[in-house]
Amino acid sequence: MGTRTSSFGAGKREGHDASAFYSRGLSQAEWAIDKHVNEVPSKVLNRVFEHSSEQMSELPDDSVALMVTSPPYHVGKEYDGDGTFQEYLSMIKRVLAETYRVLEPGGRAVVNVANLGRRPYIPLSAMVTSMAMEIGFFCRGEVICCLLYTSGLVIVALLVALGAPFFEELFFRGFLRTTLQRRFGGHGAVWLQAVFFGMAHFGEAANSAGNVSVVLAMFGVGVVLGYAAKLTGRLGAGMIAHCLFNLLAVALVL
Repeated sequence: MGTRTSSFGAGKREGHDASAFYSRGLSQAEWAIDKHVNEVPSKVLNRVFEHSSEQMSELPDDSVALMVTSPPYHVGKEYDGDGTFQEYLSMIKRVLAETYRVLEPGGRAVVNVANLGRRPYIPLSAMVTSMAMEIGFFCRGEVICCLLYTSGLVIVALLVALGAPFFEELFFRGFLRTTLQRRFGGHGAVWLQAVFFGMAHFGEAANSAGNVSVVLAMFGVGVVLGYAAKLTGRLGAGMIAHCLFNLLAVALVL
């Protein structure tokens, strides 16, 4: 059974009859009746043209089915221009107008932009949408991409601060140290597992000097935690100390 516009709230969307919504005159789209599509000349097929899309003279009117673009955001990247924000918006509008020219009837344009700043907040997506509608485009929908950056950092921090110490203590101070102890004795096992612990962190820095520093620092940490496990006969104290160390490191990075 099909659904229709609900008098209150939002209903299902199965075989939906939205005539009650559109009869309110919220949108008066004038659909084009022209369905003619021009052929793209063979000499420009499968080629890349290194110039602005403000002028796509190689393409005839009504010849492209889909345009997808992620234009510069005017935020100072290497590929951004040095003009004013209004000049940037004018450039975007010229590209949209040229895209409108080359798109075939019923063609689609997909534009990926990000809203900018905080003081003030610049709703760039709304500006681009408004320009596109002024040119003649009809909106078909929007996708809001929410990158959970803060949540992702929290998850990584928890894994680094809690997960890594647990498994590393079990392996290095638990399994590896006790295994080495049978052959190299208590002190030898502590120092050897510390060497392996330091080397396991090689590559975490951006350069060779940084990597050497990381390995030496982790070697020292491995010695301290190794003796803590040897003297107490338990891993709990080392795990707690390791967690606190990692929490401090994460806090300094963030």
